[in-house]
Amino acid sequence: MNIKIESGLKYSVIILGISAITTQIILLREFLSVFYGNELIMGILLSNWMLLTGTGAFLGKTVKKIKEKLKLIYAFQIVISILPVVTVFSFYLFHNIAFVPGKMFGPVETWLIILLLLIPYCLVSGALFTIFSIEYSNITGRKNINKVYGLEAIGSIIGGLIFNFLLVFFLKTFQSLFLLLLINMSSAFILSSAMKKPLLKYLAICLAIVFLIPAFLLDPDKKTRELLYPDQEIILYEETPYGKIDITEIAGQKNFYDNGSLLFTSYQPLDNEEIIHYAMVQHPKPEKVLLISGGLSGTTKEILKYNIKQVDYVEMNPWLLDLGKEYTSALDDKIINSIGKDPRRLVKQQDDTYDIVIIDLPDPSTAQINRFYTYEFFKEVKQVLKPGGILSTNLASAGNYMSQEAIMTHSVLLNTLKEVFNNVIIIPGTKDYYIASDEEITYNIVEQIILKKINTIYVNEYYLDDELTRLRAGKIMESLDPDTRLNTDFKPLAYYEQILYWLSHFKINIWLFLVLLLIPVIFVFIKSNAINIGLFASGFTGSSVTFILLISFQVIYGYVYQMIGIIITLFMAGLALGSLVFPRLISPGIKKYYTFQFIIGLFAIILSLLMISLSRLSTWMIMVNIIFNLLSLICGILIGFQYAQATILQRENVARIASSTYSIDLLGSAIGALAAAIFLIPLTGIINTCFFIGIINILAGLIVLIKTGTVTSDQ
Repeated sequence: MNIKIESGLKYSVIILGISAITTQIILLREFLSVFYGNELIMGILLSNWMLLTGTGAFLGKTVKKIKEKLKLIYAFQIVISILPVVTVFSFYLFHNIAFVPGKMFGPVETWLIILLLLIPYCLVSGALFTIFSIEYSNITGRKNINKVYGLEAIGSIIGGLIFNFLLVFFLKTFQSLFLLLLINMSSAFILSSAMKKPLLKYLAICLAIVFLIPAFLLDPDKKTRELLYPDQEIILYEETPYGKIDITEIAGQKNFYDNGSLLFTSYQPLDNEEIIHYAMVQHPKPEKVLLISGGLSGTTKEILKYNIKQVDYVEMNPWLLDLGKEYTSALDDKIINSIGKDPRRLVKQQDDTYDIVIIDLPDPSTAQINRFYTYEFFKEVKQVLKPGGILSTNLASAGNYMSQEAIMTHSVLLNTLKEVFNNVIIIPGTKDYYIASDEEITYNIVEQIILKKINTIYVNEYYLDDELTRLRAGKIMESLDPDTRLNTDFKPLAYYEQILYWLSHFKINIWLFLVLLLIPVIFVFIKSNAINIGLFASGFTGSSVTFILLISFQVIYGYVYQMIGIIITLFMAGLALGSLVFPRLISPGIKKYYTFQFIIGLFAIILSLLMISLSRLSTWMIMVNIIFNLLSLICGILIGFQYAQATILQRENVARIASSTYSIDLLGSAIGALAAAIFLIPLTGIINTCFFIGIINILAGLIVLIKTGTVTSDQ
């Protein structure tokens, strides 16, 4: 009986790991696709996930007096089967109820909606970890918390592999969720069989059938996407390695969305003319042009009004090119050469040179977009420009009044461009256009349009006045700060200023946010024992390093949407190895505990140097991918072994150890994810964040060493 139940519990723990990792990855991808691909969402979701799961684990110890824990586990397994489907559907259902379409999402609103959606699943899954630890230890007759931790991590590996290499290619979101429901129900079925409870077994089968009916009768993926775009007909919705693409139609106009953000429409003549002609008229005889994004809106047709020999066109999401050929006529001309490659990689590897490079991207409000506004990228662009070549990029128009945050964003871009090019001017329009070159640039747009005999609807003498343009540009230039730091790949200052600009709409002080983050940190360091302080630092490291790897990959290659699952899965594989295998190879002890704390700190510091090296080796794509995966695995091994040591070294009852260690580990993870996403990386950069993490672990190691004394023999 005990053997069957033990096997049933092992299977259930593994299934919990499969469920947790798959649900987490799906939610990360879904939330990214709705919240405009903003990487802050990753930090907010991960922090809420860790915090709530830790809370669930802490509350789980309250069930230790319940006699029939197996029935409770069965009930929780049924709940955990249904909740992922309900959570994702609820997210879309209440999205436009909670947020008026077109309204800017506030950080508090965003945090609250994610928190509320995650509460049911995370509390139940966290409580299950503690209950599994208690029951498994009771059945085996010894403390087995680290084994439960390792089995859950093994489940996470299996779930990650299934999702990343199977589900993501063949199934849509809700199809994956319904398959996950079946897998979860199987654990309830097997456990009820081990308990010899036939009624519970048949109940699991009936519930699975009832919840699978909608999967066959409806198309829940399309229905939920329709909730995002009320009054628009969805022509296409497709998942790509770079995010979700939606094409909608309203009143004959096609709208192209990438991760919920409107990229362009099929008819925007004013924007198209400004984007192209402000740059094109600067060159005496342009023959070859590189266009980065926006071509499907019709800017390609404006370029063709000049005597151009070739237009190379690339998109941040290369999948848009094939869709553009199908749904627009913007790429029909043979002169237009669509290249399905990441723009950064194209520019870095390009042997040809261009007369003009036009960048038509949204503001750098995400790390993915920020990589096209950095010092390194502008230097790479200059290498592919012919002598006297022109670069054009833009920011949202500051209008007649510039807030302090807008001033800083514009100042950062201007100073970064000036560091690379001799001449930079701003031409105000529907956006503020930055034109850069080593040769002289002019504000006389109308004069050049007339001289070159370019036929335009808006950019002409009836729409523009050259002298007024010069005066407006002068006022903008006068308001900017010439002393701001540069925007770089690993110190994304423009990205940080965009965060501040976003926060300024809601009167939120980022420094107050920092103080609020420090309160639980101080509480842990004052109230916790030495081992839990080290565990808190390890949890902080695990989530923040994972976030650093995701952001760094985004900076280098721009498609973290695809890599989320792989990096997190390899981290979980490391946790399994660290918690299950390493304690057999290295006997846990206080000396080893604080020694490994120092090793974790050293790993974080070394990581900073590796990130710089990897950015320089970006053309070696396979090798860089392997290194990123290895770093995630190694980080997981270190954190997993530290967790195993923490559970073995403490001398309390199983319920208390399981709940306290898991919850303190996840509290550190929650604060690490949030601090890295919102404060550390945007403000100090990736490199300094790595050093900060290293220092945190070294300090934690010293605290463990001092509080436990100089131990001569391992415990």
